[in-house]
Amino acid sequence: SLILDDAAEIVFVNASYVGELAEGELRALLRYIMDGSSSSEFTSKIAVAIRRLNHSEEGRRLMTLEMVMREEKQIAREEGREEGREEGRVEGREEGREEGRRMLVFELLEVGDLSLELAAKCLNLSVEEVEKEFESYKSQKK
Repeated sequence: SLILDDAAEIVFVNASYVGELAEGELRALLRYIMDGSSSSEFTSKIAVAIRRLNHSEEGRRLMTLEMVMREEKQIAREEGREEGREEGRVEGREEGREEGRRMLVFELLEVGDLSLELAAKCLNLSVEEVEKEFESYKSQKK
């Protein structure tokens, strides 16, 4: 019944349950989720892929963007508590955060710290839409 409206597919897993139903690769995956131990070829491949992403330039950029977005979200929460919960204000902040996120993504694109593909994922847009909006952003900046 949770509606996120962000086009993401999310799977919630109770990884602490490794009872009789979890065997083979599923058991190995649940153990990997719980403690990071690679006990199968599959979980070893996952661990290698995660290490590769964590040590790649693109992975670092993604983590930096995620940290900035988390910080923005925390600041917005604190502001929301201070200013109250009036509906008009909430809608205004939502639009402001979205606009701020767009500006951050466009600034990272402009300096070359973000690929168009990753920007599209962050903004839930197609690459073509991001290119169009980015061109508009650059022309307005001049």
